[in-house]
Amino acid sequence: MKLKRMITLAVVGIAGIYVVNETRAGSHFSAWFNKMSAKIESKITPEAELARIKLEVGKLDDDVDRVKGDLAEANVNVRLIRREIEEMRGDVKESETALRKHAEVIKAASESDKIQWGFRTVGHNEAKELLMSEVQRHNDLKARFKSHEVALATQEQTREIIEQQLQEMLKQKDELYAAVGAMEADIKLAKVEQIRSKYQNDGSRMADVKSSLAELRKKILVQREKLKIHHNFDRSPAEGKSVDEILAGLDGNAPKKPAADEVKVIVRP
Repeated sequence: MKLKRMITLAVVGIAGIYVVNETRAGSHFSAWFNKMSAKIESKITPEAELARIKLEVGKLDDDVDRVKGDLAEANVNVRLIRREIEEMRGDVKESETALRKHAEVIKAASESDKIQWGFRTVGHNEAKELLMSEVQRHNDLKARFKSHEVALATQEQTREIIEQQLQEMLKQKDELYAAVGAMEADIKLAKVEQIRSKYQNDGSRMADVKSSLAELRKKILVQREKLKIHHNFDRSPAEGKSVDEILAGLDGNAPKKPAADEVKVIVRP
């Protein structure tokens, strides 16, 4: 029963996609959807869009805090590894000094002599075996020391990358705040222009803050251009006419039309 219901839903879904993509009803639906989307977007005011952008820029503080935490952890790791390396350097030096001292004692003794090794006395061959064990431990200690030096170099490089990332984020954040401030000034200027012309404008995280600012700037420029067009096409019919030209219609005499070669083309800015 459950499988049958799933098949039915799948068929309905496929049919719905077909209706939307292939039929006249689907074409009407797509046109309606596009129209509604454009209408909603056009109702988003510049102030609302700028408020959204400021919210996204504010969220950058969380990213900056996270990188600061990573940098703090990297700094601590570097200090701890350096401390371990300094301790191991002393151990390696002390181990090598003791190893060479034991080697000199063994070389000075004959094969029949007994050798004092710590708190016990051993034969010549056993002393050499103990010396071999010391050499192995010493080499293991040196290998760990070298691995710590490699780890330190890697951690220092990581810290440097994180620090550069933090500096770049802080720089871009300052730039975005400055861009937002400039956009606020542009919006205020546009509102002043709207009041002067008595024209009411009904205009509309960092997925990409810079792109949003660019789009908003374009919208402000379009609004200004609309104001210019509104002013040019809303001029008084009497503008540019002399009193004599206006009174010419009083005698039933229409103003003389210029000849073809006298026609002037006026290009409005």
